[in-house]
Amino acid sequence: MGDWSSVTVAELSSDNITWCTSSRNMSPSSLSVPQVQNSALPPSKSMHSFFSVLCTEENIEQSLSYLNKELTTLGFPSLYADSRGKEISIVSVLNGMNELLLMQRKTLRAQEETETQHLKLGSDMDHLQNCYVKLKEQLESSRREIVGLQERDRQLQCKNRNLHQLLKSDKDEMQKLQNIVASRASQYNHDMKRKEREYNKLKERFHQLLMSKKDKKIAIDILNYVGRIDGKRGAWRTGKTEAK
Repeated sequence: MGDWSSVTVAELSSDNITWCTSSRNMSPSSLSVPQVQNSALPPSKSMHSFFSVLCTEENIEQSLSYLNKELTTLGFPSLYADSRGKEISIVSVLNGMNELLLMQRKTLRAQEETETQHLKLGSDMDHLQNCYVKLKEQLESSRREIVGLQERDRQLQCKNRNLHQLLKSDKDEMQKLQNIVASRASQYNHDMKRKEREYNKLKERFHQLLMSKKDKKIAIDILNYVGRIDGKRGAWRTGKTEAK
């Protein structure tokens, strides 16, 4: 498709139709004409600055035939009023031009919508790119934080193992001390019982010695008794003996 600023139509006299030269300024945004190249119709030596010229004064009939063929192929009505292709129908030409203009406007609107959508997609792409950069930075920050937490966890686990080992050593030491205390307590109880038995034996021995000493003292008193000359045993003095 190409943009044009002016169109020049050659004068054509064919039966009842007369084409006059005209000039009309067109804006690039209102109309565009497709560039056409046909091997049967070689382009003219006079070239427009924006598009290739199809029709010249020498090939008007061929140009009309070519355009009629192309338009009918696209579904447009024939430019000719009869099947012989000699009389041109102004109504068909104007309707075809109007339909082409409508199609061009639709194409321009679709192009504008496509450009707007493209700009919107570009803006969305920039937004997604910015989000991607931010998420990537957050991911890197999270990874660094995870590495730091893993290192801290490793240190805490190492410290926990050391404390566990220290606690185990303290428990072993405490168990040893408890065993020593229990052994000494058992030894103390055993010694106390032994000493208690020895004390009881000594006490019993002392009691026996004491009793034995008492018996011995009494026996000595009796052995030292001096008897009478007559050899009689003495008797307890009572009232009866005194009366005698």
